[in-house]
Amino acid sequence: MEEAFKIDEVELTKKLRQVVWDYDISNEDLLAIFLHDKKVPGLGVDLLRSRLIGYFPWHSLLKLFGRQYTIYNILTDNAIKSSFPRQYKKKLYHVKSILSR
Repeated sequence: MEEAFKIDEVELTKKLRQVVWDYDISNEDLLAIFLHDKKVPGLGVDLLRSRLIGYFPWHSLLKLFGRQYTIYNILTDNAIKSSFPRQYKKKLYHVKSILSR
């Protein structure tokens, strides 16, 4: 069984900042949206996940979040469906199925 994974909030904030450069939002609110599903009009956890998987290679997210968290909290169906192009969606579903084994 995999040990509980502690997210490096400093590194997470840096990555989130890179994908929400077009939003004026504090680091605290950004983390609250991502980690605690805080409700903010126009910006939600699914959009953050989708941007993360669209911007960073899946293996760098795996390194940051760990296997279990990546499978169940990053590579969600909503996040994958929001990504593009279609071939990339297929690749992400394939990666998720491999990691789930």
